[in-house]
Amino acid sequence: MRDSEAYLVAWGLYPQEASAVKLAGFALVLVIVGMARADYVREREAAVALVKEGKTAEALAAFRQLAEGQGTDLQRSDALEQAALLCDRLKRPDEALDLARQIPLAAVSQSVQLQLLADHRQWREVVTQFGGEDLTTWPDTRIGPAAFYRGRAYCALRNGEAAVRDLRLACEYLLEDNMLGLAQCALGDAYRLIRDDENALLAYRQAYQRRNEYKRCQAALSATDLLRSQGRTAEALAELAVIPLGRVTMSYWRARLLMAWGATLAEAGRTDEAAAKYREVLALSDLPAATRAACEEALGKLGRQAE
Repeated sequence: MRDSEAYLVAWGLYPQEASAVKLAGFALVLVIVGMARADYVREREAAVALVKEGKTAEALAAFRQLAEGQGTDLQRSDALEQAALLCDRLKRPDEALDLARQIPLAAVSQSVQLQLLADHRQWREVVTQFGGEDLTTWPDTRIGPAAFYRGRAYCALRNGEAAVRDLRLACEYLLEDNMLGLAQCALGDAYRLIRDDENALLAYRQAYQRRNEYKRCQAALSATDLLRSQGRTAEALAELAVIPLGRVTMSYWRARLLMAWGATLAEAGRTDEAAAKYREVLALSDLPAATRAACEEALGKLGRQAE
């Protein structure tokens, strides 16, 4: 990690998607910035080691103990953030929120609360509690994740204009590649809510630049769905071709792409090719029953059309 990033992490300002639980190497900065507790580094590293070993309950207890001991607001905020996220991982959401509210640094406390509510799809609570926040006044590295979570909440509540505003802000500030891909796909969905299809396509296509293959798959599927809804079948087929099927190994995404190919080819009148795509889906291992049933239904429909 660069020194500048470590400094931001130390102040609780680094993006939550790269949370400190995953970044043991920066712990020295937590002592350099606040010298009140010189043993914080050693104890924190031990807590992180428990996380890596899958000992979540033990790690939670260790971070809670760190938060309760002597230390700066910075150190206590760091420990409480990790404790809240670990508590949520243990499926104790109310306790996780209570820990988040105890975080002394306001920007850290608010962003963790927002994330926890969004992770549990409590969209109305997100908007009720944080809808009035001017996120642009938050520390830079907290703006992107917060805008993403609130933007998703507005999307879920069908408030397209607010969703677009927040998700554009998220795309401007997010640094982590995977989360940026999620935000770009969500921004496309938000544009569709306000019937701005061309900007929706632009947002989806920006996700093709992401390293994560499956964010690109989602973007292509969303763009294809939009084009099909407009009757732009040839363009939809071209959109699907952006993702080389040979590189998609996960059955879930391969099945979704093949299903989209089948449906779009059928709309183009290329029934033999469409049927071949559906048969490819049926040949996949670990295919969910609902997907298998949908494929068989689509094949049956194509067969009836050919009679």
